[in-house]
Amino acid sequence: METKNIMIVGVGGQGTLLTSRILGGIMLGAGYDVKMSEVHGMAQRGGSVVTFVRYGEKVYEPIVEEGTADVLIAFERLEALRYAHFLKKDGVLIVNDQRIDPMPVVTGEAKYPENIIENLSKDVKVYSIDAMGEAAPPTEIDKAVASYVVPEIPDGACLQLGIGGMPNAIGLEIAASDLKDLSVHTEMYVDAFVKLSEAGKITGKRKNIDRGRQVYAYPMNSLELSVYISPTDGSERETALLTGTEVTLYANVDFDHMEYWAYIGYEEGLGWCRANELTEV
Repeated sequence: METKNIMIVGVGGQGTLLTSRILGGIMLGAGYDVKMSEVHGMAQRGGSVVTFVRYGEKVYEPIVEEGTADVLIAFERLEALRYAHFLKKDGVLIVNDQRIDPMPVVTGEAKYPENIIENLSKDVKVYSIDAMGEAAPPTEIDKAVASYVVPEIPDGACLQLGIGGMPNAIGLEIAASDLKDLSVHTEMYVDAFVKLSEAGKITGKRKNIDRGRQVYAYPMNSLELSVYISPTDGSERETALLTGTEVTLYANVDFDHMEYWAYIGYEEGLGWCRANELTEV
């Protein structure tokens, strides 16, 4: 059979790499020759992540060239727009209708493009889904695991949570627990943190720095979370947006040698401090 080319793109933390490995494993199990490649970029702090999966009778290289992808799977709207030119003429785009603002948009230096899916539909075949809205609630297994994890968390702990049923189950379990004075220093700010904040579990009183602040790299934009971070009543949240300024030779964001980072959404509007203090959190 002719070699098929699948490209999977998204934002760091969405599971792009895991999806490509699962897909590659399925194709191997079906008896195909499979080659995969991945480009991490600034994945650790919300940057663009690209993976290629090629399968067929015999595949000689892992890279999908521009204009040759049979299927482009995009976990976020802007990533779909960024890589749409990799699709072949009769290729198919499957896109998650979710918006995650990149750093230039967050800082006000750029605007997030409007009507991305509608405009892409003029040139390619598009299947749009709302993966966040259709995400399943925590399963009984998720809840069972959470019941083992949460008792190991002490009062005053600093939390980092991901996305999916398991982290949500842990967050809900914490919200219903007797834990107190928790803090947040996380890559993704997800809905579970809203539940924890509303339950009064997060105070940040025991942090060494940024006391009282919740520190994150980027929010996973559900409507509930967006309203919480940016209240419509004009009030302010004590949250901070963490931003990296250096990338290592291994394509990872470097915070040990980063010069500055920014507070956003706190009472002084925008303040600065030395980034090396991050190691004291």
